[in-house]
Amino acid sequence: MPQIDEQESRILLSDVNKEAQWLLRMTENLLSVTKLEDNSHIVKEEWAVEEAVGESVEKIEKMYPEAQLEVQIPETLLLVPMDPILIEQVLLNLIENAILHSGCAAPIQISVREENEYAVFSVRDWGSGFSESFLSSFKDGRIRAEATKDSDRKRNMGLGLRVSSAIVSAHKGELRIRNTEQGAEVSFRLPLHTT
Repeated sequence: MPQIDEQESRILLSDVNKEAQWLLRMTENLLSVTKLEDNSHIVKEEWAVEEAVGESVEKIEKMYPEAQLEVQIPETLLLVPMDPILIEQVLLNLIENAILHSGCAAPIQISVREENEYAVFSVRDWGSGFSESFLSSFKDGRIRAEATKDSDRKRNMGLGLRVSSAIVSAHKGELRIRNTEQGAEVSFRLPLHTT
């Protein structure tokens, strides 16, 4: 059996770790879908946006220590009725997609702001943006199934966005995707008051 040196061993271990993280993400997405299907409604509790964002960023930094993230949250306490585990999953999906698919070393921007009785969460990158075919597959806050065949779908971007859209919709919110002057932005808004 051939021997591998220390550098090859590190590379192999890194590859195994990345694959394990990807499998974990896929499992979390599938569990989120199951949770949505099993409940007729989402059980929401008042949750500070800084905690939801902070938990997500902390997990991403462990998974992608080389990633550069810039976070901007309101200075005043902003409480939003949400299922914090599901919203954390949305943020993880969006941030991970930006890291994996932007193709740009510039920092990923994560922000939250209050706007017209909604909390608006945004993840922005400085990469090449979404293809026109992917943007056209996104209608009324939902991604059509055929979008998963698009060239933008590397790994689980299509699944992650579809799960995220379903979670946000179950919270009576809306998910939006768009290309900016440079890069892409995915944002979602959640009502500040239960309806």
